[in-house]
Amino acid sequence: MDDVNGDSNKGKVQFTFSPVQAVVSTRTVIEPGAQLKHLWYAVADSEGNVITPFHQYKAEDLSFVTIEGLKSGRYSVAFLATTDEETDRFRVENITHLRENWVSQISQTAPVDQDLLMSKINFEIDENQTSKQIDVDLERIVGRTELRFNFKNPYSVFYIKKVEVNFDTEGHSSFTANKVAGGTSRVEWYDVTKDHGFFAMPFATAVSGTVRVTSALSSGQEIVTRYPFTSHQVTSGTIHYIQLNYLHPEDDMGNFNIREKDYNASNLNSILSDDEPKSFYYDRNQRSFYVNQPLQITLNANKELQMRFYSATDIHRVKVWVRFVKHSAEFVELASFETVKAFSECRFRLPIMERECVFRDKSGREVLIPKIDSFSDADFEFKYETDDPYIAKIRQIKASYLITYHHFGGDPDAADGAPSGNWMGIRPVHIREASVFLTNIAYLFSQDYFRYDVENSTDLKNPVDNDGVTLVDRKTIVDRYLIHPHFNVGLVWTGNGIDGLGGGSTWGVAEGYYLNHYSNAYGATVMMHEYGHCVGYGHSSGMTYGPFADWVGDYYVSQIQKGVLPICNSSLLNSAKNPNIYRKQ
Repeated sequence: MDDVNGDSNKGKVQFTFSPVQAVVSTRTVIEPGAQLKHLWYAVADSEGNVITPFHQYKAEDLSFVTIEGLKSGRYSVAFLATTDEETDRFRVENITHLRENWVSQISQTAPVDQDLLMSKINFEIDENQTSKQIDVDLERIVGRTELRFNFKNPYSVFYIKKVEVNFDTEGHSSFTANKVAGGTSRVEWYDVTKDHGFFAMPFATAVSGTVRVTSALSSGQEIVTRYPFTSHQVTSGTIHYIQLNYLHPEDDMGNFNIREKDYNASNLNSILSDDEPKSFYYDRNQRSFYVNQPLQITLNANKELQMRFYSATDIHRVKVWVRFVKHSAEFVELASFETVKAFSECRFRLPIMERECVFRDKSGREVLIPKIDSFSDADFEFKYETDDPYIAKIRQIKASYLITYHHFGGDPDAADGAPSGNWMGIRPVHIREASVFLTNIAYLFSQDYFRYDVENSTDLKNPVDNDGVTLVDRKTIVDRYLIHPHFNVGLVWTGNGIDGLGGGSTWGVAEGYYLNHYSNAYGATVMMHEYGHCVGYGHSSGMTYGPFADWVGDYYVSQIQKGVLPICNSSLLNSAKNPNIYRKQ
């Protein structure tokens, strides 16, 4: 490169870059958020020979390039940029003339598949010119190919394991700084499974080729299907599509599989989340569950399979079965879920609502069910199976408490919970922990070893009944607690010196006890004290004030420490650090 030794106070040019653009068919669209990640440039004299300016500066954010000290005359500057962080699929050469190859893809059998943009600007420096600014429109030199799948069964997409594209036609592999394409390359069985698309250097003629799709059957066996195409265009700055009418041997099946990565905002949302409106979590039709049935499976009004899960932990490998009451006496496989997310609601439309479908029962026998146009809840019976250890513990629970949530006059939207009497507005952060505690307690009271200890432990002093004299029959205690039907959970305000309230279905404690029940034996004692009121014990008994609540509080924390209860890890919810708790009371 030749040096240009002009006056540094003259011949100053600043090049600024407009938003990155792409052409889609015949439309030009601004890509929101598209940013340059790398930028190269070459300055040339009027003959195209690359020169080194007196001074040059490239902004750190790549928003502009400044060149100073150019003598009067005519010049060209070529720009090359990418919006990709990685640059491993192309190389940029040091050139001495703009007609030389400047950028070329590294592989000759795979597309460049990284975004490349170029511009060439001709400009002139006048003898008396001090500075000028030139706006640069960068244009893509690569074209984009994208696959569009048409599915007979929308869930067939979940069976696709691999997608590869092969072009029978040769394309270009390089560009000069003058934006002239050259070289040759091919696209040979390029893997597009992740994005179903790629960037490529332009092709001079229409492209023919094949899309190869590897799919799985429900048995796990893999099949390969080839889809030929013709007349496909790959032109700079343009997105062209290859349309595929995807067929799968099990398109007529009514069951489907959901992987964790298949969840999105349209089919999954959190329940009892910190930003959930109180109109939801105070409505028992929207938010309630039985402690031994945290996974609720229904068909909603939109003809979707809907599952709500009231748990602080995910579960895995869940298979849902359904009995179509009007059509079959057998349960058939409906859906499989790789993961059911903690405190979530997911929704998936059923193929049987679109057309008749084939299902398999437990024996593998195929059952044809006609399209369902109208239905009631009585038309479906759901069940599920999983080997997840959390559900294995839930299935040991002998209690069937209904858990609901209530404000009792408080307002969770108020900064102080708007205390009303001895209550304040309970928030989701407390509700989630209350649900964990009551699930853990239901599990603990369901264990044979716990029943034995209640009836026989010498550490538990014989508690008296409500008259303060008669001893409670220890063989009746566990069952009395297990058959309690309902907890309507609230948050107690400590401003009146009260830590907890309980009676009938009403049950609640102060914030600190919800946050620390994993390790605070006294807090667990307070919670059991209020539970005692719910099952009919008063303050004169030894079941509230006295040995039993104290003993269970210690026992509960010891079981947390041993890791045997359904939820023992406080970091799953991390409620003590949640910004939505109230100020320390």
